Amino acid sequence: MFKQGSKIDMGNGSEVRFWEDHWLGGEPLCNRFPALYRFSSSKGSSVQNSCNNEGGNLVWNLGITRRLGDVEIEEFTTLIVELQNFIMSDELDRFGQQLGL
Repeated sequence: MFKQGSKIDMGNGSEVRFWEDHWLGGEPLCNRFPALYRFSSSKGSSVQNSCNNEGGNLVWNLGITRRLGDVEIEEFTTLIVELQNFIMSDELDRFGQQLGL
């Protein structure tokens, strides 16, 4: 395994945890969006398992099944905007040591 906070070069997302790893933005999503994380039933899921490719578009499943309040809706809106720009590849995920860091 790799050290928490290590640099990640995202490939297919099979080895990168959606909420807990540092793969999108300045810090792990669980820290950036704590209200959403608290209600997610998919803690520990990989990025790959958190989305489906439907007709070339990634559809995200954050594991949230309860009604969202104002704080969660604000976090959700911000997160979805960031996820819209994400492109997943077929390559393997690479971590700090593999990147020569």
